[in-house]
Amino acid sequence: MTLDSLLSFVKERFAGSGRKVLILDYDGTLAPFAADPAEAFPYEGIRERLLKIRECAGEIVFVTGREPEEISALMGVAPPFETWGCHGAVHLKPSGKRHEPKLAESLRLGLEKAEAVLKTLGFGRVERKTTGIAFHWRGYPPEEFVQFRERSTEALKPILPLGFSLLDFDGGIELRAKEFNKGRAIREILRDGSKLDLAVFLGDDLTDEEGFAEVNRLGGAGVLVSPRYRATLARFFLVPPLEVRIFLENWQLGLQGRSD
Repeated sequence: MTLDSLLSFVKERFAGSGRKVLILDYDGTLAPFAADPAEAFPYEGIRERLLKIRECAGEIVFVTGREPEEISALMGVAPPFETWGCHGAVHLKPSGKRHEPKLAESLRLGLEKAEAVLKTLGFGRVERKTTGIAFHWRGYPPEEFVQFRERSTEALKPILPLGFSLLDFDGGIELRAKEFNKGRAIREILRDGSKLDLAVFLGDDLTDEEGFAEVNRLGGAGVLVSPRYRATLARFFLVPPLEVRIFLENWQLGLQGRSD
């Protein structure tokens, strides 16, 4: 289902809907991937469009694998957007108040062991997070990616029984505490909603599939953002960055009671 189908869906739902919630992944969705995650700035025009949506009292929530403060830094807006980081484990409110879980000792020790093991492999970038570790190899020759994935996956296998799952993402893998995922985060974001509410979740990667399933289940729409279509639970498909900008513009116009 393409951009036109998504715009028709939103237009039909806007007039009769109550709460309207725009839920957004970041990397690969609103910003291109970068070898250095600190340089993954949003596509041109995205920041400005989101600010216009917020000016219209639009509700925007980020759900990302990053620590939530990283989104605030990359977006460069104040106050920050509400963000559920580390796949929903860490909640940063627009007030700046941060809530994070208290990890079981087994998880804490598992993260320390995983970080040490990955650093001995001699390749890749290790990113320690509150509830997981991302290990990626962007910037290395693509022909080595398969070998990198096999070696790092094998190294982390003994740690998985401590309460972790291993996920693939574009250019790397992530060790994540099993109890946290984007579907759970979206369920919490929409917990007090009604059947009249409209939620749309834009994401790009396999880690977003649980979020797509949950937002679809609640009557909204998961939207895959990718240069190429793949098998997905998302109901709609957008090619970045142009179609994402067009969608955001139409969301803003809907909030203003206008249409293009």
